[in-house]
Parts: sequence; structure tokens; C-alpha cells
Amino acid sequence: MGLTGKQELFIQEYCSNGYNAAQAYKKAYPNCKSGYNAHGAENIAKHSIKQAIDQYKAKIEKKLDLSRESQHAKLKVAYDVALTAKNPAAMTSAIREQNEMLGYHREKGLNPEKEAAKAKRMTDEQRETARVVAKIRTDEEAGVKAGVKVVRIRSAS
Repeated sequence: MGLTGKQELFIQEYCSNGYNAAQAYKKAYPNCKSGYNAHGAENIAKHSIKQAIDQYKAKIEKKLDLSRESQHAKLKVAYDVALTAKNPAAMTSAIREQNEMLGYHREKGLNPEKEAAKAKRMTDEQRETARVVAKIRTDEEAGVKAGVKVVRIRSAS
């Protein structure tokens, strides 16, 4: 089954707005007046939409001639220019960006107090969305670590 026009628009918005599913849902489904976070999370959890997002990103990367190698080459040039200009802040920025691309930056551990305060400020809908997204990420990470592709099947009920 193909994607609907609204799902296509959701994908385009999601990929162009910095991967904000709630905002993409709001633009793609203007008649919906609430629940953007939950609906957006549900959309990106759908296998067909995930595949379409990957295809859309690949198409854009090809169109713009983007690849990891080309981006690393550009950062190398930026580093060299910063080195020549004796600009340590720009050199550090280029190094940091390359490290990010290579996965050398890791998030710091969670701060329980900050997480508890954040949870208190969230609505029930936001908490549920966060729970769903965390579950999806956990399942995907577990599948990656085990070398198994995770496939989610939603019941028709």
C-alpha cells in the first residue's frame, strides 16, 4: 500500500525541519488541533514511513552530492583554513563536528534530578509520547546490538 499525500507531506516536512515529528504532523495534518507529539511519534514508527524517510534522505543526499566522505573533506578544508588563520575556536569546531560525524561524542549520563523536574513539567500526552519514542529507540538499539532487524507490526484493532 502506497503512502497518502499527507504522509508524503509529513515526510518532506520531517526531513526539512530538523526531524521534528510534531511540527511535521502539524503541517501535514492542519485539521488536527492537538496530539501532534503522539501522532508524529506514531507516524515515524510506521515501517512504510521509515522506509520513505530513508529514501527521501538518500534522494536529497544524491541530489546535493552529499556523502560522509564529501562532508569530511569539507570539514578538513575548514580546519585547514582555521589553522592558517590561527583561529583555534574554528579549528576546535571543525574537529568537534568530525568527531560527532564519526560517533566519538557520547551523551553524558542522565541527571536524575533534572529528569524528574522535566517529567513534572510534562503533560500526560508528552509523557506518553516520550515513553513511546524511548521504547522505539530501545527496541531498535537492542536489535542493532543483537544483529537483528527490528520490525514493528501494528494490529488492525
